Amino acid sequence: MKKIGIGALAAAGILAFSAAPAFAADKITVKVDGKEVAFDQEPIIVEDRVMVPIRFVAEAMGWDVGYDQTYFVDDAGNPHREAYAYMNKNVEKYVDEVTKFNIFYSTTIFIDSGMIESYCGAFGTEYSIKNAPLYVKPVIVNDRTLIGVRDIAEGVYADVEWIGDTRTVNITTNHPTLFPRYMDVKYLEYVPQEPENGETAELSEEAEQVLFLVNRERMESGLQPMYYDKALQSAADVRAGEIVELFEHQRPDGRGIETAIQEADKVYGDAGRTIVGENIAEGMLNPDTVMEAWMNSPGHKANILKKEFKKIGIGVYEKSGITYWVQMFSD
Repeated sequence: MKKIGIGALAAAGILAFSAAPAFAADKITVKVDGKEVAFDQEPIIVEDRVMVPIRFVAEAMGWDVGYDQTYFVDDAGNPHREAYAYMNKNVEKYVDEVTKFNIFYSTTIFIDSGMIESYCGAFGTEYSIKNAPLYVKPVIVNDRTLIGVRDIAEGVYADVEWIGDTRTVNITTNHPTLFPRYMDVKYLEYVPQEPENGETAELSEEAEQVLFLVNRERMESGLQPMYYDKALQSAADVRAGEIVELFEHQRPDGRGIETAIQEADKVYGDAGRTIVGENIAEGMLNPDTVMEAWMNSPGHKANILKKEFKKIGIGVYEKSGITYWVQMFSD
């Protein structure tokens, strides 16, 4: 199959329906984030799958939708026409509080062959997410192409649920930071500011995963995400090395942890911070386990979910087979 554009896949709940005729007469309601979607061709059930016009559902979730066709020649030299529908969306990703770029997501549904392909990427780099058959092939009813609602939901990274008693499909969108491969796409053109000491403050792979998990927790609690801050990152890197010597919210020389941030702000520029905080941990093997430990501790969890905190730096340091973790926060 020839790839059309780039895009991505979504996780979605399993749709299980009781047996029904191919074209059920009873009304089926489709809701996106609790709001009913209006159609010019009502949904139907085919092979126990709800089928809907793609445009109305995808646009209700903020995606651009279109139809086109491509021509290709098979291995035997025979020409073919392939109609397809596509769903595209630009998603912002922040490098730090002010630097951001767009990740382009696109999912293509090939109508004639019954396939779905999803990709995402930026700056010429693409990540393949899915290339698989549709759960049910599209059908044409009253000159409208209907596509399985689960196929659409997976193409836009939404969760979907079937309520049999009311014949309702509930689709719940996910925040873009939870989209597949979101953490993999890098801002290739971005070069962090060079501090006076010649060292750069960058997120390691482990630290970036911690940031992803932090913002997932904040999103699930209805809070805004925290942004990576270079000065906080520099301070967190320093503190990660210091807690090897003294595992306390105090620096080995007796000064408060806020002085590590103040020193970093002298290099990167005064951020005008009014509140700061710190989480530390040792011995946790990976981002998942350290985040689980922090979220199971009331004080650490309070820092992660403190609404006044807007910026974060994450330090990771390993010595003698033991990993040390630091989160530093500020408004």
